[in-house]
Amino acid sequence: MAAPKKKKSSKRKTSKSASKDVERAMRKRKKGTLRSGSGKKVTSKKQAVAIGLNEAREKGKKVAKKKKAKKEVLSERRLKRPVHSETLVVGELCADQILIPASWRRSAPLARRAPAAAAQ
Repeated sequence: MAAPKKKKSSKRKTSKSASKDVERAMRKRKKGTLRSGSGKKVTSKKQAVAIGLNEAREKGKKVAKKKKAKKEVLSERRLKRPVHSETLVVGELCADQILIPASWRRSAPLARRAPAAAAQ
C-alpha cells in the first residue's frame, strides 16, 4: 500500500502583528469607539475586520490581497472571453475605414462596433 500523503503546511496570509491590528479594531467596535472614514460608528463585525486589515496594510504589514468587487470580477471575465466573427471600427466612419479583429479590443480603447451591414 502507498503511504498516506502528508498535509502541506500552508503559509500564513497575514502576519501575527497584522492579526493584532484586527483584534484591536474588533475590541474598539465592541467598546463602541471604532469609527469609519466618514465618522460614523462601526457596528458590523465585517467592517471592523476590514478596517483592521486596512490599518495593517497602511503600516506595511503582511496582509492578504483585497478581494475585488463582484461586478469588477465579472467584467474582467467578460473581457477575457474570446469573441469571434466580429470586427471593430476605429475612428470616425469614412471612406477609408480600418477594420480590426475583435481580439484587439483592449488595445483600441476608442473603438466601436461596426454596423452589421458594413461588417459583411
